[in-house]
Amino acid sequence: FMAGQISVAAGVFYYYPGVAFCVGIIGGFSYLIWLQFEKIIIDDPLKAFAVHFGGGLWGIFSAPLMIRDASLFYDLSYFRLQIVGWNALGALVIVLWTFVCFLLLFGLLRLLKVLMVPEDAARKGLDMHYHNKKATHLRVRDDGGTTIRRTQYTFDDEEENVGRPKYDHSQ
Repeated sequence: FMAGQISVAAGVFYYYPGVAFCVGIIGGFSYLIWLQFEKIIIDDPLKAFAVHFGGGLWGIFSAPLMIRDASLFYDLSYFRLQIVGWNALGALVIVLWTFVCFLLLFGLLRLLKVLMVPEDAARKGLDMHYHNKKATHLRVRDDGGTTIRRTQYTFDDEEENVGRPKYDHSQ
């Protein structure tokens, strides 16, 4: 849904309503395609790369292709084809600029060891390291699959904790 909104934003004032709907739908499919690419290369638990890059890249190309009465689909000419080429060049410049900025930023953070997690915390899990409890109720099985851990809720009778659930993780 969000990738469709991002892709429509490039030409939102100039699209016919039906064309805007189609651009949004294709932006959603673009998200699904980049999501598969992201699983291979990029560790992004929020899926922000697939949403913004997939939707944004399609938006950059959809605007010169589908803007009403002044696009390649309505007026097939060399001038309109040049506009698509300029948008492709603009997309390349945006990707390169972002890559260089992130390379500098994360390279500096790596040199300063700001993003490093202590090895014992990484082994134990950051949720256990910082909060002393599991953030998820999933157990990893020996075969690599997961099962939901059943948590029993009991209530503490101590006066300061009356009504607060205690978690029994023994199961």
